[in-house]
Amino acid sequence: MIVNYFGITEKGNFRSHNEDSMYVSGEIVAGTVSGSFSSSGMREAPLILALADGMGGHISGEIASRMTLEKLAWTERAVQPLDELSRAGWQSLFSIINHEINDYAKETGKLGMGATLVGILFGKRKVLVFNMGDSRAYHFSSQGIQKITVDHSFAGPVKENQVSRSYITSCIGGGTTDLQMDLFDITNSLNVGDRILLCTDGLTDVIKIDDLEEF
Repeated sequence: MIVNYFGITEKGNFRSHNEDSMYVSGEIVAGTVSGSFSSSGMREAPLILALADGMGGHISGEIASRMTLEKLAWTERAVQPLDELSRAGWQSLFSIINHEINDYAKETGKLGMGATLVGILFGKRKVLVFNMGDSRAYHFSSQGIQKITVDHSFAGPVKENQVSRSYITSCIGGGTTDLQMDLFDITNSLNVGDRILLCTDGLTDVIKIDDLEEF
C-alpha cells in the first residue's frame, strides 16, 4: 500500500494559541503555534492518521488533544489488527480513552477538558474513518467532493449582531459518559489518486469546501 500524506497546523488569526494536535502512526505534533509534517512512500499497514481539536480553554484544550492522540497511539500498538475490530470493539476502545481523559480532568481540576477527534485507518484489508465531534473527513475523487463524516453538533440560538455557533454533542472527554462514535468503511469507494482530507472547524468555518479543490 502506498500512502502519501501531509499535515499542517496553524493557530490562525483569531487565537493566541493552538489547541489542535495531529498524529501519524507514532508521531504527534501538539502544543505548538504552528507545525507541520510531511512524508510519502510505501508504508506497511496499518497506518493511522488523526487529528484532535482541544476544548476547555488554552492549556486544557492543548492537553486534551495531545492526550487523546497519545492514547490512540497506545491503542495502535496494543491492538492488532485494528481493521478487524467490530464496531462495538472500536466503541469500547474510544470509551476507555474517554474515561481516562475525564478522570484526568477531575484529578487536575480541568473540568470540561475534551477534544473532538477524526481519523483514518489504512488497514491490511479495510480503510476505516472514525469521528467524534465536528472535526471532519472529506473524500476527493474524480466524482467530486464527498463529506464522509457526520457532525456531532447542533446550531445554537443566534441573537442580533452575534456570530452563529454550534454546540458539540459528542467528544473525547468533556465530562461525557455516553460517547457517540461513528465508524465508516470506505474501502470499496477508494481508487488510486483519491485524496482524503481530515480537518477541524478551524478550516471549514473560514473556507468553503467546494473551494478546497483548488488547493
